[in-house]
Amino acid sequence: MKRHLIVTACAILAAGPLIGIASADLAVIGTATWSEPERPFSATYNLIWESNDDGKSLVWLDYTNPKAHWAGQTDWAAELGTFLTDYDTPGYSVDWTGDWRLPAYDPQNEMASLYSENSFGTAGFLPFAELKTDDYYWTNDGGNIQKYTFLFEDGTSSTRNGNTGYAYGLAVREATVTADSTGPVPVPVPGAALLGVIGLSVAGSRLRRKTA
Repeated sequence: MKRHLIVTACAILAAGPLIGIASADLAVIGTATWSEPERPFSATYNLIWESNDDGKSLVWLDYTNPKAHWAGQTDWAAELGTFLTDYDTPGYSVDWTGDWRLPAYDPQNEMASLYSENSFGTAGFLPFAELKTDDYYWTNDGGNIQKYTFLFEDGTSSTRNGNTGYAYGLAVREATVTADSTGPVPVPVPGAALLGVIGLSVAGSRLRRKTA
């Protein structure tokens, strides 16, 4: 059993990253590290590049900020420019053309486009690993008190009071991304994803033993 598990894990790693390109338009291009000098804390998150046919190129931070009021999430996204450092994008050149922000609602609902163009819901949410489906995410809608939100569980939009309501935060940034001439370097499989696949392997092995 142990030998079978080790061989399976090695085969997974040799085959390349599990979280890479989920469709023709999404790819993990590297990581960025959140660090605050005043606090003994740092964490590394994946950067996911969305290249659309309309020429608009976005980079998503694969992290869900805990629920907060709309203004709190807006401030969090803006602060990423200060605390998000150590961008590591092996095999890619990234020319940032904007600041980190909440996803736009108008003139294009960026979360709705991300959901529909990549068959989210029916095909899972790869290469994202940190998206939540139990509640809505704020958009950067700066109009009335009622702010637009988006739910990844079913791809629907709704409104919520920005002053009293709570919702998750997701950050995105515009950029021009090109693969280096040497080609992109595979991004390592996150530990959680690898553990999940190993778990499936263990379950499959147990099933085969029972049916043998």
